[in-house]
Amino acid sequence: MNLIMHFYNEEYLLPFWIKWHKKFNFEKVVLIDYASNDNSIDIIKKFRPENWEIIPSRNKFFGAQECDDEVMDIEREMKGWKIVLNVTEFFVPTPILYKNLKLFEEHKKYGAIACPQVIITGEEKGEQLPETLMDFVNGLKYGIIHKESSLEWMGRDRPRYLHNCLDGSYTIGRHDTKLKILESQNLAFIAWVGYYPWNNRTIERKMQIRHKVPNKDIQRKWGYQHMWKEEKIQKIRETYISKSKNLLLEHEAYGDAFKYSLTLKARNIFSLNFFLTQFEFYTTKIFIMLNSYLARIKLYF
Repeated sequence: MNLIMHFYNEEYLLPFWIKWHKKFNFEKVVLIDYASNDNSIDIIKKFRPENWEIIPSRNKFFGAQECDDEVMDIEREMKGWKIVLNVTEFFVPTPILYKNLKLFEEHKKYGAIACPQVIITGEEKGEQLPETLMDFVNGLKYGIIHKESSLEWMGRDRPRYLHNCLDGSYTIGRHDTKLKILESQNLAFIAWVGYYPWNNRTIERKMQIRHKVPNKDIQRKWGYQHMWKEEKIQKIRETYISKSKNLLLEHEAYGDAFKYSLTLKARNIFSLNFFLTQFEFYTTKIFIMLNSYLARIKLYF
């Protein structure tokens, strides 16, 4: 499975995002940098696995169509399953996802798996200041998973797509696709942390994006949420937290996916590179011992 993500000045969320996603052992990860001028690049280099690549974006701004075109061009260079996320989106697979991916491959079925999005709020109503990954992850238990007409969803009522085609064939914003849908429920979720953890740094990162949205998109009302003032953002956060519930009790499939994802933490210890290094060490040792044994047999005879 392959992963693509684009970012701009995301030094706050990146440590959490990288530590969470590297446990899934993606075959290839491409991170597209939109000319960040904070510590984003240094943070990625510090925490990323060796197979994660940073590339500069060919785009100056976060133009909706241009972003989609760029990620689809990158997808065409990848083989196998692919998913494109933002830094505010955390992949949460269920235990049966990988079994289904193998079945689709065995039966040569090509298309997309819809991954429903969940609005994450965290538990606390006030300021939220997680310091460790576990602190942060505990907040993924709380949020909104069932659509309510009274809420501002900003496209989060539509899924992201995991697919095995040449590219995602996305509509604007990647919330829809022209690909055949192989499965639409409960194989994987996307935990969206656009309003979590709630603190001044989150507000600052939300406010900075407006300067990267091109005028033509603003006129079309694409990315309109990036134009909101802090007062509007605060009000939406208050609405979200008032509707928030314990997702592990509210939705069984998300609960299973969340718990399963936590069990994958141990995989970080045994990375592919570690395994290959150990395998090479012991096979070399056995080969030397075998040669020594054969040499002794020749001397004996």
